[in-house]
Amino acid sequence: MTQAQVVRQMLDAYHWGGPEAARAFYDPEITWTSRFPRERVLRGPEELAHGLDELQGAGRTVMAITRDVIDKGSCVVVPGEMQIRERGSVRQTQVWWVMCASAGKVLWGED
Repeated sequence: MTQAQVVRQMLDAYHWGGPEAARAFYDPEITWTSRFPRERVLRGPEELAHGLDELQGAGRTVMAITRDVIDKGSCVVVPGEMQIRERGSVRQTQVWWVMCASAGKVLWGED
């Protein structure tokens, strides 16, 4: 399975089943660098799950809209948007996620 296929499956799992469904695609040593809602590095599936829960909390709903999965050889680039609903308003921000996968698991990522 290519890393693009792994990332597509992980994204499909997330979109249809939420963070818990995507967790099956996380390497036990996954590292994720996040810049939203604040910059931080999340290490391991537990921290990543907690970070995703925090993203959705406090009256905020966040939807990740992916446009493509582009295999660049050493990594996969996923262009898309973050749609944030909070306090009656909606914001959309363009983002580029970058991920690396091997052996059917996502090893690292950043947004």
